[in-house]
Amino acid sequence: MKDTPEKQPTIGIKEMRQTARLLTAPVDFADLIRAGVIERRGPWYKVLRWDDLPDHARAQISGWKSGDELLVRFHSPARGPKRGAGPAEGKISEQES
Repeated sequence: MKDTPEKQPTIGIKEMRQTARLLTAPVDFADLIRAGVIERRGPWYKVLRWDDLPDHARAQISGWKSGDELLVRFHSPARGPKRGAGPAEGKISEQES
């Protein structure tokens, strides 16, 4: 028998762009709290009205606890590259020279 690799599901550019939009859209926590959708519980948020939680906020959930109440955590907002984390922009370090 020939060894054939399993086909992986393909994701189109449209789906990748939609996912990127969901993951980078800012979540207005203050507005969601004022509207009674979520409630702050330390580093967690209690979800009071799941159906009213926007899709982009749902996509950014990084963890959850369930039981008597549904508690969720959200990914930290992206801050962009750190200073000095990129290429040296033409500079050669002493070790390389």
